[in-house]
Amino acid sequence: MLSGPKRTMLQRETIARHLDRGVLDGKYGIEIEVEGRNLPESIPGWETHREGSLRGEAMEYVTIGAISDQNLPRYLGALTRQLTQYESRVNDTYRAGVHVHYNMLSRTFDSVIRSIILWSIVEPVFLKYCGKSRDGNLFCVSSYDTGDMPQWLTRFYEGVNRGSGLFQRIGRGKYSSLNSNCLGNLGTLECRAFPTTVDPEKITEFCKIVDCLLQNRDFHPSHWVTMADRQPEQMLNDIFGEELSQKFSGFCTPSLLGFGAETGFLLNEVYTEYMG
Repeated sequence: MLSGPKRTMLQRETIARHLDRGVLDGKYGIEIEVEGRNLPESIPGWETHREGSLRGEAMEYVTIGAISDQNLPRYLGALTRQLTQYESRVNDTYRAGVHVHYNMLSRTFDSVIRSIILWSIVEPVFLKYCGKSRDGNLFCVSSYDTGDMPQWLTRFYEGVNRGSGLFQRIGRGKYSSLNSNCLGNLGTLECRAFPTTVDPEKITEFCKIVDCLLQNRDFHPSHWVTMADRQPEQMLNDIFGEELSQKFSGFCTPSLLGFGAETGFLLNEVYTEYMG
């Protein structure tokens, strides 16, 4: 177990304080990778970039700054209007995706770790929702494909024991389905698992799913492991609410959450060993 002062540090030290920067109000940063035709090079409120992993006429659209739930329709409306004006065509391709950065600056290291553990439990169901083009995609590798999560969490806590850099230990790799490397520069967790789309309703739904999964919750990881094993449907209702959880119905929820619970069980053992 970590010493009392080190446990307290993880429970009280925020990402913003450790980065020596202020807290932003918005929740989301959105990156939309697109291959297609007649793609605009300028959209109000968005930065545009060429993306080397894409093919043909391609663009990446990135929101400027952190945006709130209230401002999300305005940003997506500007995107839709510009694409309509240019008569753009967006191709359905496995190379492109929608990445949602979730603002963690106000959160403590402990709460971030607990959110990542919850993510790992729900990940098999979540990636089934995202579809075949993303589940198994090399640009958003799942934790159940890598199998590294218990070792990763152990390395993080051992780094805390030795007093080495927290952000050096918390990253798992840029192409993880939930990319934690961004915590050390942007103060975000990046969900890379959504398929490409410019549909405002779908992108809004993506953001709601990320918010439900990664928002601050006080539960010990053992709570979610038990729920996934014994009450999988109730667990999804507790996380997403009754309406949004219906998006995951028909995905063999008990078996998939049971699969995620295997990872969660191992992570909970590591968490309990170091944090109690």
